Amino acid sequence: MSIKKVCCVIGVGKGIGFGVVEKFAKEGFSVALVSRNKEKLEPFVQNIQKKYGDTGSFAVEMDATNAESVEKGFKEIRSKIGGRSIDVLVYNASAPFKVVSVEKTDVNDFQNAWKASCLGAFLTSQQVLSEMYEKQNGTIIFTGATASLRGGASFGLFASSKFALRGFAQSLARESYPKGVHVSHVIIDGYVDINRDYSSRPKEMWIDPDAIASTYFSLYSQDKSAWTHEIDIRPHTEKW
Repeated sequence: MSIKKVCCVIGVGKGIGFGVVEKFAKEGFSVALVSRNKEKLEPFVQNIQKKYGDTGSFAVEMDATNAESVEKGFKEIRSKIGGRSIDVLVYNASAPFKVVSVEKTDVNDFQNAWKASCLGAFLTSQQVLSEMYEKQNGTIIFTGATASLRGGASFGLFASSKFALRGFAQSLARESYPKGVHVSHVIIDGYVDINRDYSSRPKEMWIDPDAIASTYFSLYSQDKSAWTHEIDIRPHTEKW
């Protein structure tokens, strides 16, 4: 019997997070579903078990912006996966999206946005790098946004945090590629179809989270001779 590989998804909720969880579980992975609220994760775990049987997937409560919480959370993950290592880390966490002018931005909101987008990516990446470098294999994927590439009026809070994540991802990729670890940054350029409600805009103007998840899995599946660091995803109707 083959040993299941392990994928850890930080920031699981309706949309991209659970889409990625479901895709990797479907492909035979044990998935660690991570969020600040473990109770909200249990329905996702039950859904996975109902669809794919006992994949060995489980929920873990963690605040990715807090070093102690991250360390505690990864200890729990490792206790549940036994002697296996984490093969894939997907960092999908982000602060609540706010459109607000720089003049009216609260300093705590500004700091929390950076912590959720970038500090958490740093803290969680540190937890998996040593074992990935040792086996010279592994994949780390970060979820970015249109604001990772350009700022806009009233987007200073969100854009600055996503710019920081993109810079971190580029630096980590340059450190990690020679050590056999694939680091990717995915720019989501459009609205993700979370609620399946098309009253405000037609379906073709939304990005299907399951399709996004398929792209994430394809990044994991890439041959080392042809790795992609950055990719942008948008619906065919998006103007860019």
